[in-house]
Amino acid sequence: MKHLIEHRLREALNQAAEAVTCNAGDDILRELARRLTLALGVEHALIGVLVPGQTDRIQVITGYSLGNVVDSYQYDLAGTPCEQVVGQRFRYFPRNMRQLFPDPHLVELNIESYAAIPLFDSQGNTLGLMLAMHSAMLQDEDMIQPVMRIFSSRAALELERQHYTSAHRRSELRYRAIFEAALDSIISMDGEGRIIDLNPAAEACFGYKKNTVIGKPLAEVLIPARLRTGHQAGLARFHAMGKGDYIGRRVEVPALAANGEEIPVELTIEVARDEEDSAIFIGYLRDIRDRIQALGTEKRLQSQLRQAQKMQAIGQLTGGISHDFNNILTTVMGYIVLAQEQAAGSQDPLMLRYLDRIQAASQRASHQIQQLLTFSRGQQGERQPIQLSDPVYEGLRMLDAILPSGIRLNEHLGTRLPTVLADPMQIEQILMNLCINARDALKGNGDIRVSLNALHLQDHVCASCHANLGGDYIELQVADTGPGMDPLTLERVFEPFYSTKPAGQGSGMGLAMIHGIVHEHHGHILVDTAPGTGAAFRILFPPSQYRLPDETQDPLKAPLNEKLYGRLLLVDDEATVAEFMADLLSTWGLEVAICHSAEQALKRMDTDGDKFDIVITDQTMPGLTGTELARQLMSVRPDIPIILYSGFAEGIDDAALRQGGIREFFRKPVDTDRLRQTLARLLSR
Repeated sequence: MKHLIEHRLREALNQAAEAVTCNAGDDILRELARRLTLALGVEHALIGVLVPGQTDRIQVITGYSLGNVVDSYQYDLAGTPCEQVVGQRFRYFPRNMRQLFPDPHLVELNIESYAAIPLFDSQGNTLGLMLAMHSAMLQDEDMIQPVMRIFSSRAALELERQHYTSAHRRSELRYRAIFEAALDSIISMDGEGRIIDLNPAAEACFGYKKNTVIGKPLAEVLIPARLRTGHQAGLARFHAMGKGDYIGRRVEVPALAANGEEIPVELTIEVARDEEDSAIFIGYLRDIRDRIQALGTEKRLQSQLRQAQKMQAIGQLTGGISHDFNNILTTVMGYIVLAQEQAAGSQDPLMLRYLDRIQAASQRASHQIQQLLTFSRGQQGERQPIQLSDPVYEGLRMLDAILPSGIRLNEHLGTRLPTVLADPMQIEQILMNLCINARDALKGNGDIRVSLNALHLQDHVCASCHANLGGDYIELQVADTGPGMDPLTLERVFEPFYSTKPAGQGSGMGLAMIHGIVHEHHGHILVDTAPGTGAAFRILFPPSQYRLPDETQDPLKAPLNEKLYGRLLLVDDEATVAEFMADLLSTWGLEVAICHSAEQALKRMDTDGDKFDIVITDQTMPGLTGTELARQLMSVRPDIPIILYSGFAEGIDDAALRQGGIREFFRKPVDTDRLRQTLARLLSR
């Protein structure tokens, strides 16, 4: 008997030793269960683990029963002998299992005896259990327990290994899913700078195929040639000192695409270690072309806003002083007309010549005020459908007197183009300013080319307002062969008061006025220039659908020397203007009564309203404005014609004039010929 026990013990230990050292691959747990049946001489051996997330349910993962492999199944611990084992200690029931634990499964298998041992991982966490069952009584507990401890240690070790392998595989799958689905480019390289892997986003961004670049030096693939030396130096510094300039930071660098294009990217580099503790560099690259484009757009919008604010400031300045200037010019120019009539009657040609020059200078001053007002958008120019070639041709004729002999003027006005809705005087002013700037840039020698063209544009940016533009335009281009402009100068050239000319030789308002005029006409400006290549200013106007008006004569147009008859009420708070207007109108034969405020005019009309044939009123006065006065006068004399004039026409439109019953509107300085014709027409009715 003793020899039999010793033989069984040796056999069990041999099976245990083979079980511990066996290498059955994925079936090692099944092999452990099989060898346990042989070592203990039992019919059934099972290995079970706790169901994930549950502490009261076992998943049988493998086992042997009556020489056959057991399929996986689950069972509840409650009421079973396993309940006393899992997470606790070795249990041994040598007999009467069906009576102790009336489990149908035990009854079905005719189980008489039972031995089980809990399974723990290296951290002491409960994994499950290993059990042995037999239809006869189990003996030799002193042998069974140590044998099962040997088997359970090997089983626990394998379960822990499988757990970590599974977790690692899941981690790899998650990493690969993130790696493949990432919108940013991810590129990894080894410690020698060779590419290990890159994700689909990197392939799409840079145009490389993974299988063509794996194993190649990153420097030759992604880094521009001028930066490769720095890259190699940084790699060497990392190996020597364990740190690098870009590691753990977010930096903007250029990356080289397969087509040779340099793509701006935001780069972050992290360092990982492989199983051999070798460095692996992982680069996260984000394409920032859209961001840079958005920043450029934002910069243009901010520049556009600053430009608009500057224009608004100039508008407020010019609007505030224009009324006073125009009142002064109205008086000066009006008395010049009266003086010319007197000088003509006295046959004094020298005096007439002096007066003509004074009148010309005054008209230039008047035009300057009108340009300032248009530039500031305080008022619009009088626009009409025109052929651009007409005012351009007239403007070119005046340039002959101001261009030195060393400058050649080339004209290319082309064929008949679509009309534009524009103020001819302002078109001439644009041309003159551009040609004078070109003349000054040439310093006495070179070429100026003036041309007109119809063209279609796409994806251009206005040089002055920085708005995106495209479509059909009529182009007025003034180009010179001068020194050109650098980008910084071009950025500021439309700013009010900015000038590159020496002090005292330029006001800095020429191109700023052109900006105001062109954009008031819903146009834009392009500038082609670079240092040493000259400059071409391209003024773009949208084509108009209007037809050119017919040349017709006003049937009521009266001769300028015909005497006028009637009594006129003149309303103006500016005494000098009122006195001049009274003198002028009196020379035409009219009786004039002056009021210096709207309130005086209303009182006069209330007492003597039937005595007046017509009313002329200024717009800007203390108390009531001219349009407000007109509306009140209409309630007293609905039939009386009212003429309005103003040195600053902001806020005056056709609707306001019609509502006030105003027949005609004049800007100061008043066009005396037109005023006389208007009075003749209104008084004749």
